[in-house]
Amino acid sequence: MKSRIYHVSGSGDEVQVTVPLDGKTSFQINGEEVGFTVESLGKTRYLVRGSQGQVWTVDLDKSGKEPLVESNGSMLRLSVLSERDKLLGGGNKAGGASSGDVSVSMPGKIVKVMVEEGTQVNEGDAILIAEAMKMENEVKSPCSGVVQEVCVAVSDTVEPGQILVRISPEGGDEEAS
Repeated sequence: MKSRIYHVSGSGDEVQVTVPLDGKTSFQINGEEVGFTVESLGKTRYLVRGSQGQVWTVDLDKSGKEPLVESNGSMLRLSVLSERDKLLGGGNKAGGASSGDVSVSMPGKIVKVMVEEGTQVNEGDAILIAEAMKMENEVKSPCSGVVQEVCVAVSDTVEPGQILVRISPEGGDEEAS
């Protein structure tokens, strides 16, 4: 069965959701199969009904990575990462945006470095390209700020968690000059 894996969090806990790409009407949440139907309510709004009576209204944002979900009168903003983004360390707000440290979650090789010390970056800007599992992947800035240190060079082999780039986040301890 062809499927895509997503890592979804919103209320503190992260769940793994496996979504079929073959037209099946069930997905898995942490390995447990859940039947569903989806009805479009407009361009970016959907009504999702679970086989056990659950009903969710899902409003997608432009990126599709932070949908707003309503169920039983409660609203929750979710964070959604693909399996690929998760393996590459995407969305790592705890270690990324607060510290400005950029790393990857799987071993690889640096193919291209797009920033240098002093470069101003915005959250989501591509800052380097790493090759992992024979695929080239953009590694993006977890925050807006100024590059303080580039710790790798082209052709370097990197390990999970290794600091690749350090960014001083905007609004950090640095004084404006």
